[in-house]
Amino acid sequence: YHYPDGSIYKGNFVYDFVYVHKDDLAKCFIKAFDKNQENTPEKSIRKSQSIAMEDVFHFSNKSHENGVEKKFKGMLVDGLKDGYCEIEYDNGAVFKGFFVKGIENGECTYKNTEGMSFTGNYVDGLLEGPVVIHRPNEDEIHTTASKGEFSNENVTIRKSNGLFYQGGMLDYVKSGYGELTYTNGYKLKSHFANSEIDTKTEPALLIDPEGKESKCNYTSLEGKRVGILESIDDGTVYVYSTSKGSLHKAM
Repeated sequence: YHYPDGSIYKGNFVYDFVYVHKDDLAKCFIKAFDKNQENTPEKSIRKSQSIAMEDVFHFSNKSHENGVEKKFKGMLVDGLKDGYCEIEYDNGAVFKGFFVKGIENGECTYKNTEGMSFTGNYVDGLLEGPVVIHRPNEDEIHTTASKGEFSNENVTIRKSNGLFYQGGMLDYVKSGYGELTYTNGYKLKSHFANSEIDTKTEPALLIDPEGKESKCNYTSLEGKRVGILESIDDGTVYVYSTSKGSLHKAM
């Protein structure tokens, strides 16, 4: 590709974007013949009007709270990100979404270094409205954001085993008061602490598939992926298997 300043890029393109690792860019770039031009690959690319109206693959050392930008694929207008862009940071975080004059505006997805992804709508650089969060354990969380802050109330969490939760949240896990819906129709209304059912101060209310209610206390078996609910009313014991997301009466 021939740039207006006379320099030339010979290398890979992906959908009209210059696509090359930063360390290899100099090998693919031929400077302009004009010796008075103090151009570098980055300067030539920034100033150019490419075949897709400034669509470029731009490299930057710009600092960010998520790390330092390692790669940038997208559109620049007057040196600012505009339209759909993809950013990779040196710490492994990835940001994909829309910009207006260098500021996030529109649907965006951010994946952090821990493997959590956040998808939502940005308004002037801050998340606003519904947000979907995916955790590395495949939990899917639905919440809302206001000026970049997540709500911890009226959150829904769908576990990978099919268990469904609606209620409070803290640090992306069940916390406060909420309701669990098991895969075989049982429902449980209870307080939660660090994702566990918490009946220390108040019994949980268990509702079976036929609508029968009973108050229960909860015990978690250490080292096992099993929890036990015992009815205060008649002593019936229910066993929860986290691998299946179901609740059954003990035999």
